[in-house]
Amino acid sequence: MATKQGKSKRAAAKAAPIRKGGKWRVYLAEVPTQDDALKIYDDLRIAGYAAEIRPMKNEEAQVFRVRISNLMSKKEAEMLGATLKGKYGITETRVSR
Repeated sequence: MATKQGKSKRAAAKAAPIRKGGKWRVYLAEVPTQDDALKIYDDLRIAGYAAEIRPMKNEEAQVFRVRISNLMSKKEAEMLGATLKGKYGITETRVSR
């Protein structure tokens, strides 16, 4: 038999903040210069997010991707991307494993 306290613990677990330690990541930006990436990175770090910058080569030139890694589930990565979209210069997000 579930108690009120048991129900409230389950509800709190559903509303828990994003957990770390998983294999999912959300890409938040792909920009042409390191300075552009650093601006987004710095804003995210100041806000408390564990952002990373990954230099990558695409077909034309080097670009810089800003991402947050080690998310526990695809759903958490998608939720984080939706939360950050429209903030800190982030216009599109992409989730991957």
